[in-house]
Amino acid sequence: MYFKSLLYRSGETPASKTSPLMPQFMIDLNIDQIISEVIRGKEEYELRPIFSNWPLNRDTITYRQQIMQEIDTPELYEILLDFSAAMRDMRMMLKNAIKCRYEFQKERLFMDSVYAYCTIVQTLYEKLGTLKLQSEGFSAFFQYLSKYVGSSEFIAGREMIEELFSEIGKIRYDLMVEGLLVRVLPYRSQDDYDKETRTLFSRFLSGNNKNYLEKFPVSVHMNDVEAQILKGVATLYPAVFDKIVLFYLNNQDFQDEIIQDFDRDVHFYLSYLEYFKKIEVNGSPFCYPEITPVQADIFAFDTFDTALASHLVALEKKPVLNNFSLSGKERIIFVSGPNQGGKTTFARTFGQVHYFGNLGLPVAGSNAKILHCDNILTHFEKSEDIQLQQSKLENDLNRIHAIIQRASTRSIIILNEIFSSTTLLDSKFLSSKIIEQVEKIGSYCVWVTFIEELSAATKTSISMSATVNPESPDAERTFKIIKKDPDGKAYARSLAERYGLSFNQLLKRIAS
Repeated sequence: MYFKSLLYRSGETPASKTSPLMPQFMIDLNIDQIISEVIRGKEEYELRPIFSNWPLNRDTITYRQQIMQEIDTPELYEILLDFSAAMRDMRMMLKNAIKCRYEFQKERLFMDSVYAYCTIVQTLYEKLGTLKLQSEGFSAFFQYLSKYVGSSEFIAGREMIEELFSEIGKIRYDLMVEGLLVRVLPYRSQDDYDKETRTLFSRFLSGNNKNYLEKFPVSVHMNDVEAQILKGVATLYPAVFDKIVLFYLNNQDFQDEIIQDFDRDVHFYLSYLEYFKKIEVNGSPFCYPEITPVQADIFAFDTFDTALASHLVALEKKPVLNNFSLSGKERIIFVSGPNQGGKTTFARTFGQVHYFGNLGLPVAGSNAKILHCDNILTHFEKSEDIQLQQSKLENDLNRIHAIIQRASTRSIIILNEIFSSTTLLDSKFLSSKIIEQVEKIGSYCVWVTFIEELSAATKTSISMSATVNPESPDAERTFKIIKKDPDGKAYARSLAERYGLSFNQLLKRIAS
């Protein structure tokens, strides 16, 4: 079994390690916020490019799902955390070695780094060997790791370090200090005065003796005097120190590239796992969606806006769960209802589920089946930009035209209250033309609109509406979006009264 990457099955070319320009849909759907929170504190792994590139093959999505499910087990999760922490310490050790400016110290610390790396890799192999790995990715990696730690190069390198450590441990020398003069001399066998002193005073020891030993801070850095002493020792043992220098020169690329990539790639899973577990513990479900390669029925049950849910965790609150489904020839969801009822949040949820599902990650919901997308295209309201030297309507039309040009049968289109700057009549006309184009292409679409008649203009759509609490006098929003025909109620009066903007409230304030 050939192993190439923990992110891509063999045969698929990995994405670039640099982040592409952030597309507008990631901002519109708050996906940029989610990714930023997921990778916070893990900047050294440069994970943003991975979260910003979908795999091309559906098999790779399944490959990632299997890996994530396996990591989401206590045994493997702890093994990977230990491996990650040890690799981080090794890299810090290597950085300290590179910073050293004294001869021989750099080479010695480099040896420590290489030995630490060998120990980390060997330990990972032994721990993974205790598990019954199920996923294709981890099974292939374990086979690769088995060959790597059993290779003659790996074994010889580790034995060479151990041999050098043994030779270094045998080094003995005398240090003579006379005033400001420090001399390094060959070792002469002498009595151990420390041992003799302890033996002499052992009769005075009791179990309750106070310990007067002072602990001095240990530092890898040397001063000029220590560096000169080390040079003196090197003149006494030139053969050993020549081997140390030669090892340093010959092993600059000691880290295996596949294992380095593994250390980075595993954090794609670990960081997202940490993120969604925080939300899941709060009572909001996540699932592994089924990915359909062609136009078919799609759905998500008990789903929610992940960015909102993460924010609510700190407030000890949970998001309202919603469902969506499209079956048969249905392609468009028209969402209407009162303002601030959760319509835009619902549209974002639809996009987030498809985005992270196509990355091969768990998505918000108890069960889901989603499209294997080639693109997500969004149009959310923007304030007019005078630098564009075009009207708001013209800008909207240009943006919509660009979306239609890029859309395919595998695209997701999300439109949020477009054409609000024009008349109702013009808005209806323009919207009808867009519907024709979307139906012709066959894209899946979520359309938040204040024009309730749009859902009746096509047979490929369903209508969903934000709801209010029928027992609430001020039309309290439930944030539940359900499948129903629009009822024409905007509940604008209750919203105006909430903010002191009703007709009577304004008259009263003007009079006062």
